[in-house]
Amino acid sequence: AGSGVVITGCTANNNDRHGFNVTTGSSNVLLSSITAQGNGKVWEVGGSGIVVQTGNNEVRSWTDGVTILNATVGNNGLADDAQISIVQAANVTIANVIESTLVPAGQDLIRLRGVDTANITVTTNQEAKIDFNNYTQTFSEWGNGATYYRIMPFYNISINSVMQAPSSETGTWNFDNSTGTRPSQE
Repeated sequence: AGSGVVITGCTANNNDRHGFNVTTGSSNVLLSSITAQGNGKVWEVGGSGIVVQTGNNEVRSWTDGVTILNATVGNNGLADDAQISIVQAANVTIANVIESTLVPAGQDLIRLRGVDTANITVTTNQEAKIDFNNYTQTFSEWGNGATYYRIMPFYNISINSVMQAPSSETGTWNFDNSTGTRPSQE
């Protein structure tokens, strides 16, 4: 995790899993003029060119305030992966994504799961390649094998300045009785 990080003009090619991976608790991160190609081809569960995430089972602060500008992506991950994957993060801005190679049929250019506030600006052709949905965290109780689930809904997703409908799962994420806040503010 880092705060106030700027990564510019860097390339991540042919890594086993992810090209760029912004992780739990990172804040105020700028990825600018970067290239991510051919990543996530070796790891058995695939990967993405760019990942912004808060790890599963995390109750610490979310990854927050990440901006991705002028990113070139292509040929990342396996068939069901995304070129750019945002999972459990808040206040994400994505603009001017360039596809260096065709994104395979069925693969998302950008995938959002459990995201609180994202502003995405892409070409008209790229809009159809953006997918957003809730994210389900699983918490296993140590010792007794019981598993608890927490739904992380999505809020405030804007694609080319058009606000998308919020998640209908807004009441199911309440993990610690913080009913007055969104998941990223717990």
